[in-house]
Amino acid sequence: MFVLTPFVEVIGTHELWVGPTIPVLGRLDVTTEELSNGLFQGLRLVAVGLAFAVYALLLDHDRLLAAAGWARRSTLAVALATRLVPLLERDARDLRVALRGRGVELGPVRQLSPLLAGSLERGLNLAEAMEARGYGRAGRTRAPRAPWTSLDRLALLGSVVVIAVAALWL
Repeated sequence: MFVLTPFVEVIGTHELWVGPTIPVLGRLDVTTEELSNGLFQGLRLVAVGLAFAVYALLLDHDRLLAAAGWARRSTLAVALATRLVPLLERDARDLRVALRGRGVELGPVRQLSPLLAGSLERGLNLAEAMEARGYGRAGRTRAPRAPWTSLDRLALLGSVVVIAVAALWL
C-alpha cells in the first residue's frame, strides 16, 4: 500500500519526486501527502489482518456458537471455514513436499484435484461427526457455558473504548 499509493493517487502539493508523463495515467509524481495516505491505509490493512489472525487463533469457536444462538447456522459456517482453511493450507504444503520427493512438479491447477478430493473426504467425515452428535435435531444438546473471566470483561471494555475513540476520531 505504501509503495503503490503514490502511483495510483493524485493528491498533495509537496512533491518529493516528479516522474515522467504517461499518456493514459498522466504525470507520475510522489508527494508527502500520498506517502502519508499510503502509510495510513497500509496500517489499516495490517490492523484488519491482525484482527482476523487473533480471531482465527484465539477464539473458542464453541463459545462463539453458543453465544450466537440467533445466527447459529451462519456462525457455524464461519467457524467451520475458519477451522478448515489452515488444514487446507497444510494439505497443500504436504502435497507439494510429497510430489517434490517423487520428482514430480505439478502446476497449480493440477494440484487442485487431490486437494479437492481431500476436502470432500474431510467434509464427509465432519458431516458424519455432526450427525452423530445430534446436530439438526429438535432437541439439540449444549455444551456447558464457561463463566466470564476477568480477561473477557477486560476485552469487552477495551473494545468499547476502541470503538468510542474511533468514533470520536472520525
